[in-house]
Amino acid sequence: MFLLTANVLLIILGYVDACVPTQNVVHTSATTIQEQIRLLEAGVPLVLTAQEQAAIAAYLATSVATTTTTELTTTTTELTTTTTTVTTTTTTPYPCSACAPIYDATCQGENLPSPSMYCLTDDEVPVSYTRGFCSTPCLSPDACMLSLDCPSGTAARIDAGSGDVNGNSDGSATFLYCDEGTGSWNAIIDGSTTSPIVKVACRYP
Repeated sequence: MFLLTANVLLIILGYVDACVPTQNVVHTSATTIQEQIRLLEAGVPLVLTAQEQAAIAAYLATSVATTTTTELTTTTTELTTTTTTVTTTTTTPYPCSACAPIYDATCQGENLPSPSMYCLTDDEVPVSYTRGFCSTPCLSPDACMLSLDCPSGTAARIDAGSGDVNGNSDGSATFLYCDEGTGSWNAIIDGSTTSPIVKVACRYP
């Protein structure tokens, strides 16, 4: 298309400088610009006025095909997957009813409030209550029971209401029980029963 357009423009410019004695086609006002261009491209010489030449040149200038290149922008979105690990802690329900938990709930944990004086929490011990028949030494058909076995570095402390006393002297677990009929806790320390018990804990020192 561009080559033909250039040829037509050259033909038009040639008419300005010279007149060739060939077959002339006199154009009427009814002939369209497109028809004039078609005839010129076919090699047919035309007698064109300056106004017609200018009109053809302007038409050809606006008819040049323009190619528009559109840049396609691709946006890549990176999907980040976050995996959340859920830790489920199963807590055994307290099995007793009339007998309240006997382990000291005020204990803050190892080295708290001070590394030189602390008591472990029930989870750190750990403390585990059971309920059922207790034959010796409690002789109770329905008792709440606890075997207090303190971790190394701590010792069982039994509060009978007048201050702490030690658990078993050999460091073995101290057995405690509570009759569900009375709701009163007792401790077996070195084979002897101590009661009533207010609270117990694994303490340092």
